[in-house]
Amino acid sequence: MNELVTVRQVAECVQLSRATIYNLVKDGKLRAVRVRGRTIRLNRDEVCAYFGL
Repeated sequence: MNELVTVRQVAECVQLSRATIYNLVKDGKLRAVRVRGRTIRLNRDEVCAYFGL
């Protein structure tokens, strides 16, 4: 199974705001999955590929 990361973890890693990460998800540039209602997680490999990490 792929590792899932939080919006906060992504934001800290790429030095962007959480709002920016949420906007990328909303715009369909990053794919996220919902867990426990409103909480979302992102696939670490997809995030790394998007940001070129």
